Amino acid sequence: MPQILNKPFFVTFCLVALSLSTQSCQSRAYNPFEGDIGEGGDAETAARISTSVDESVLKEEFAVRVNLKTNMATFYQSGKPVRTWKIASARSDGKSATPTGTFRFQELTVCQPWISTRNNAKAGPCDPTNPTGQFALWFSSRTYGLHGVDNGHLASVTSSSADSRRQSSGCVRNHPDNIEWLVKKVAPLYGTTPQALETFRKGSKAKSFSPKNRGLALVIGRWDTSPDSPTSLDLDTQEPPAEDVTTTIPESSETPN
Repeated sequence: MPQILNKPFFVTFCLVALSLSTQSCQSRAYNPFEGDIGEGGDAETAARISTSVDESVLKEEFAVRVNLKTNMATFYQSGKPVRTWKIASARSDGKSATPTGTFRFQELTVCQPWISTRNNAKAGPCDPTNPTGQFALWFSSRTYGLHGVDNGHLASVTSSSADSRRQSSGCVRNHPDNIEWLVKKVAPLYGTTPQALETFRKGSKAKSFSPKNRGLALVIGRWDTSPDSPTSLDLDTQEPPAEDVTTTIPESSETPN
């Protein structure tokens, strides 16, 4: 399983109860990049953490819906779909699965370093061969999340058919441009800014952020279609539109998750 390499350091961390809007914070020696990251889990693990699907959270200021049937993600703002893009989800081999239900992203990371215990492959912070990419949002510890990919695995998130994009061990893979757009859009929810994230990325500095309150809502399920939005991206044929990152609104040879 992949492991993260970094020395412990002091940060302020928050224990966030998903059903509450309150927050309990304290400081201690904590290494947000120790242990396993982005491994996903087997079908039993995914079933255990799956919850009921509650689409009412899509009416919040910001929310994300992942459609495992079409393998598309949609970003919602105040109940309206504003951006849709291709994703890759778990392989349909019966061994891996992507959880379904309603979740909160508990952590935002940038430049997470990575090591594989399967072949000892390594990728440092923001290394171009890092199979988890440069940005990630995690909704079940570091086991399940939305993350980018390295250049060697772009096909897994740009292939034309939904079935051809069933390639992960459970996580939701995103084109690097899409996950970057998403984390910078919701950065204020995690006590940071697009500019700060870009500084960490350019400096190849690993950093972890906890939500200020409840965090970004996520709904994962299966629907016959994905909603239309003003921006529907097909990054194997076009580039995303330029985004104003100053907004203040709240691989290795190894197969990535």
